[in-house]
Amino acid sequence: MVEGPLDALVLGHEDARGSGDLASWDDGTGTGVADAGEAGRLDRGPSDRVTPRACDPRLTGLCYPGASSDRLVAPAVCREGRLRCEAERYFCEGYVLPSPEVCTSAGAVPADEDCDGVVDEPSTPLRADVVIVVDVSGSMHEELPAIRSALTRWLADLPQDWLVALVLLPAPPHDLPAVALDFGGAHVAASVISGLQDGGGSIEATYDALYYVAVSAFSVGERPWPRWRPGAERWVILVSDEAAQTLGAVHESLVAVEVRRAGLGVVLFVVEGYETWDEIVPAARTGTIAVGVLHDAGRMLRVLVEAVAGAPCP
Repeated sequence: MVEGPLDALVLGHEDARGSGDLASWDDGTGTGVADAGEAGRLDRGPSDRVTPRACDPRLTGLCYPGASSDRLVAPAVCREGRLRCEAERYFCEGYVLPSPEVCTSAGAVPADEDCDGVVDEPSTPLRADVVIVVDVSGSMHEELPAIRSALTRWLADLPQDWLVALVLLPAPPHDLPAVALDFGGAHVAASVISGLQDGGGSIEATYDALYYVAVSAFSVGERPWPRWRPGAERWVILVSDEAAQTLGAVHESLVAVEVRRAGLGVVLFVVEGYETWDEIVPAARTGTIAVGVLHDAGRMLRVLVEAVAGAPCP
């Protein structure tokens, strides 16, 4: 339940004070409508904005500063508030705006949290940061064409405010993971990924890569590690054909602690040694591990769409 001041009142009729007349406003977050009539009916329609010199305490009723398309009846959780005039400003008290969709737990009453009229549908965050970690060692030669295809096709459909960074391993001269691309537009990452080629290296330090990504506070090699944006959902996609490895003291339990602390969603594409990720997948905000699909771009793409963009509720 929230309350907010309304800086500009929009009148649906010449006089919004009589019984049954309607008023709406825009407070910078959306458009809402107030009903000054006794019936308490909520309506929407075109209107002209006016900015009153002082609010009228006689104008009372329902109000809603969300989008006109939001559903306001059960199972939607969105609700109107009550219009109030105080200190020569209009306030809307007690309204409920949309939130991300949440799968209904067993025995609970289904709810439509994003107020779009559909219950328990997948929900795609509007703002997210994605770090893609790709093993480009020599043993990945046969898998890379499918990996390039799946990743570039998936990146092509990401929302505008999803930023993508790229980390490659192993990298010379010491087989350390290296930042190939800092956070930027998905189309830039797709362009770089489309040109990936396999190389040398002896150790695929996947534990090290995931640890550095999670803490995002180290500078390794020539580029600093990507920094997560405050408030953005955080994802890591890691692709390798080897069991998890480290160059030193970065062990699985340490990685699991930092993954949990950072609130990462993790998607792992591996061929073997998937048991080396047993602590990390459960530690993730949401964890997915796909085994043996690196040769199949279509299957990789389906995993990405379901795991990252929101899988259907069970």
